[in-house]
Amino acid sequence: MKKQIIFSLMALGLMTSASYAQVTKGAVLIGGGLNFSSTTSSYEFDGKEVENVETKYTDLGLTPKVGYLLTDNIAVGVMVDFSNSKITSTFENSEIESTANGIAAGPFVRYYTALGIFGEAGVGLGSMTTNGGGEDEKDLKSSLFGWNVGLGYAAFLNDHISVEPMIGYGSNSWTTDVDGKDSVEKNAGINFGVSLGIYLQ
Repeated sequence: MKKQIIFSLMALGLMTSASYAQVTKGAVLIGGGLNFSSTTSSYEFDGKEVENVETKYTDLGLTPKVGYLLTDNIAVGVMVDFSNSKITSTFENSEIESTANGIAAGPFVRYYTALGIFGEAGVGLGSMTTNGGGEDEKDLKSSLFGWNVGLGYAAFLNDHISVEPMIGYGSNSWTTDVDGKDSVEKNAGINFGVSLGIYLQ
């Protein structure tokens, strides 16, 4: 029994060492993945909160990124988020469904531990186009700002490729010019994702 425990601990140590060995200073990270979130937003118009409006977003995103390992623990880089959203808005018992497409880009920083677990934080600026929800409605174009923090795990398949599931918490805000006045929409919530990482030394 003791031998089995010792062998198990040795195997775990070797797996951990193999995983972390790829994350070293000077490596280049090339990655990309899918993420999902479901959130509810709030509105402000001309600086005042709009009540009796509930909007639910179901988002699916594609996020490519490129990073560089400054040290054995810290990576910095740039990521781009392409998102597609299904939107359901409820106002005075009326329900309107629409869709939106967005793109945002910005920096990220990631910190790795010796166990393969990492923390990541990033911000992004971009734009979003929302369809009008009807044949006679015009598309709305908005400026976009968002941030996200998350916790993930780098599971290496070989010397260079890893699968990286991650759970995060983020917030987005959209600002739309409506007849010279700002309409601001905000949401926040938990998101889930999985990506593929390629580490080149």
